[in-house]
Amino acid sequence: MAFKELSRTELEELLSGERVVRIGFEANGERYLLPLGFISHRGALYAMTTHGRKTRMAAVNPKVSFQIDTSARTGPFSWHSVSGEGIFEIVTDFKEIEAISPLLVRGFQICRSGCRPSMPSSRSKAKWSSSAFVRPR
Repeated sequence: MAFKELSRTELEELLSGERVVRIGFEANGERYLLPLGFISHRGALYAMTTHGRKTRMAAVNPKVSFQIDTSARTGPFSWHSVSGEGIFEIVTDFKEIEAISPLLVRGFQICRSGCRPSMPSSRSKAKWSSSAFVRPR
């Protein structure tokens, strides 16, 4: 298998075409790797998740590694991937959450089973407290 650096166009196509990022956390001698659904927007990866192990670990050490690949679409022998490091940041600004919510919904309308994530409206601000919008940079 040959390795090559992706062009800016190839990188943007990969980020806009994929919906799963694997994020690695490390804190207190523990490592944790998990997949999250994401969208790419203005140089950041956005995901919505619940609070739990990953957010507790990120509170201790927000530095993460991440990987996105095309293997689900292209198979294990003809894939492209992007790997990197960044900061796991919980988005708390409600205006930013309101701006990114429609993009997340639109991004996940590609689900083959017709799934549509349940996203609260701006009138249900309190419901966001059980979710974390994250921005690995």
